[in-house]
Amino acid sequence: MNPLKAASVLIIFALLAFALPTTASAEGAVYSFNIWAGVGGPLDEDDLGLSNSSFQLGFTVQPEDQLLVGLRVGELDLSGGLVGDSIDTSLDYATVVGEYRFTESFYESGLYIGLGVYSLDGLRLVSGSYSEESVGLVLGMSGEFILSDRVGFLLEISGHATNLDTVDTVAMGHAGLAIHF
Repeated sequence: MNPLKAASVLIIFALLAFALPTTASAEGAVYSFNIWAGVGGPLDEDDLGLSNSSFQLGFTVQPEDQLLVGLRVGELDLSGGLVGDSIDTSLDYATVVGEYRFTESFYESGLYIGLGVYSLDGLRLVSGSYSEESVGLVLGMSGEFILSDRVGFLLEISGHATNLDTVDTVAMGHAGLAIHF
């Protein structure tokens, strides 16, 4: 995804989130920006595997004590092999998720579900550039280890189901940081 486009989406989401009423506890953070790096790949393309690099940005608002609503935008680099009959391929996505968190002594774990928009772009060996878009569903598990009042270390595993012609299911794992305010 174009970094300028991703930043624009995050800014719009952040502005909308500030308008939401919140009832989160006074001691907990209400908003956070997140940045992740990870690996993943399509489950229906045997030659690509799950070791393709991924980058993801996110913004989260906490309208209730254990409930989070978030936006994630990211890119999965699939240029290491053929995707269908395309090379130099990437999967860009933007998802809106709802997450329920379970609080433990020094970390929080969560389950989330959401809807996404997915774009697969590449270069066909015969006919030139290739692009297709689809809506999809994302399911995931997350964990946040509290480093300080404002910073947390994030882990997540997600599965994405799309209606793209060449990629139907994608699995990803990410690690990153959350900055709370």
